Amino acid sequence: MLGIALLAHWLLGPPVVDFSHHSALSPIDMVATAHAEVKKPLTVNWQTLRELDYTTGKATPTVLNLLGTDTAVRVPGFMVPLDDSADAVTEFLLIPYAIACVHVPPPPPNQMIHVKMAGEKRQKVAWDPVWVQGRLQIVEMASPYGEAAYILTAVLVEPYTD
Repeated sequence: MLGIALLAHWLLGPPVVDFSHHSALSPIDMVATAHAEVKKPLTVNWQTLRELDYTTGKATPTVLNLLGTDTAVRVPGFMVPLDDSADAVTEFLLIPYAIACVHVPPPPPNQMIHVKMAGEKRQKVAWDPVWVQGRLQIVEMASPYGEAAYILTAVLVEPYTD
């Protein structure tokens, strides 16, 4: 119940009910728990990313809530390397399914994310699905494989698990 209350507090503002009476946690522990809950990345699916109209640039409130410097997201997908090295890259496209960029026409821009690794990080190329975690922005980026409507500055790439 505390997790739901903290999420509601984060999304909607301070609660009307004081939830501290419903928990064995001390106020300090509640603040620490709230901080940990807020910092967890939001899992984003490709259906949500389709809500950006790439012809007009208009995004739904759901998409707009995923953007910004305080919001970490994680998105599943497949890597398409953009660097010359096939071993470790600093940039890649993230696509929803494995063969999306090997056929013509490419997926629409709202179904491709241009991923740039944060700082000087290099990411080992994975041919299996991955989770990519970082900050998402709406920025049109061109690549040899098509245009991406999103850019994600990645801090973590890990194997996909349910």
